[in-house]
Formats: sequence, C-alpha cells, structure tokens
Amino acid sequence: MLEKQQPIVAPDYPQKPKKTCPPRNNLMLSLKKNNLELDLYSSLDPEQDFESGFIMINLYDLGQVYIVCGRTDMRRGIDGLAAIVKDKFDLDPFAGQVFIFCGGSRDRFKALYWDGQGYWLLYKRFENGKMSWPNNQDEVRALSPEQVDWLMKGFCIEPRIKTTNARNFY
Repeated sequence: MLEKQQPIVAPDYPQKPKKTCPPRNNLMLSLKKNNLELDLYSSLDPEQDFESGFIMINLYDLGQVYIVCGRTDMRRGIDGLAAIVKDKFDLDPFAGQVFIFCGGSRDRFKALYWDGQGYWLLYKRFENGKMSWPNNQDEVRALSPEQVDWLMKGFCIEPRIKTTNARNFY
C-alpha cells in the first residue's frame, strides 16, 4: 500500500497574510473603466488603510479640480459629461483635470477625469445628509485642495459666517 506523502514546506517561508475586506459601509469610491471595477475602501484610521493595502485617492492629486455648479442630469455618462465641459463651458475635457458634477438630490456626485489613456468616471454617494452645492447653472469653479477635502467629507465648500448687528447689553 502506498502511503500519502506530506507536502514539503520550507520552515522559514513567511506566509502571506490574508486581506480582509472592511465592512460595506466603508466603501469610499468605486471606479469603473471598461469591464474593470475597482472598489476603494477606507477605515477611520489611515495607518490601518496603509497596512491593509486599501488605498485612498485624493482628487486634487490627479490635477486641478473644477466643480460644475448647478444641477446635472446624473444619468449622463462619460460622453455626456465631457460634452457639458466642452460645449457649455469651453474647457478641454482631455486636459487631465477633474470635473465634478452633482445631481438634484445633492447626496451624490460624479467626477470625470482623463488620465491620458482613457476616462475615469468616479461616483460617490453620501449615505447620510446632503451636500451644499452652488446653484448657478452657468458657472465652473476651480477648487483649492482644502475645498476638495471638505467636499469629500460632505462639508460646504463655501463656509459662511453670518454677520449680526452690534447690540447693547442692558
């Protein structure tokens, strides 16, 4: 009778740790290009993100970020959004800049980016709350890195401080 042989394993060979997927509510960004889909997750701890292999994309690192003010039909895809950038605002959608569009519900936005080989269409939906989005339909604004960060976190890009009249105390 033949005995079953045990596989040979080097004793000091480091085993590759298994990557675990964070909970679904930590889905930060879903990227789709052709038939490839890449989901980017984030935890509350950046060190944990680095160690676990999950990445975070800072839109400002891709290029100048522009916000397309007003309401955009979110059913539009890459070609429709690029046409808005080119025809309505006379900007070059192939310039390697990021253009951000928001729909009427203001709880989600799309970002359009040309990387030199193809377009990226990024989509983000806020689970709780809505964004404060500029209303002027005929305007595109360049955002600073701080404003992009505020927008990604769901804050207003134009913090307003209400002024009040001075009043007398007694």
